[in-house]
Amino acid sequence: MESGSYIKSFGENIKTPATLYIFILGLALSDIIPTIADAFVFSKQRTLRDEYFNGTITPKQYWDKSAIVYYTYNFFYWIIIGIIIVSIKGDFQTKLKWLAGIVGAGVVFGVIYSNIKKDEKEKQLQQESLIPQK
Repeated sequence: MESGSYIKSFGENIKTPATLYIFILGLALSDIIPTIADAFVFSKQRTLRDEYFNGTITPKQYWDKSAIVYYTYNFFYWIIIGIIIVSIKGDFQTKLKWLAGIVGAGVVFGVIYSNIKKDEKEKQLQQESLIPQK
């Protein structure tokens, strides 16, 4: 099937309420599923926070850069995922399996990254509690 046929078929199928509901559900899930991009967002936000507290960037620069990071990293992640899925040869089921595998790997990476950050924060708090207070 040519890509033009896929687009025409999608345009015809998107008109059903079920397709719209699945699309909305997909958007909601894309906000709660941890991705590899989230790890990069959190890392960059930590760097920006440190730069802000060190006085190397202004509050406006902090918020501008934080917003750009937040809205662009995940966008590009999903664009890359889309390109990969479109490029894979095979039927819908094959593409769906690849999509599930890629997103699943992102979830695992996101959860591991989150656990590492929690442990690092806990370790830092433990070390700070050992510093004598004046």
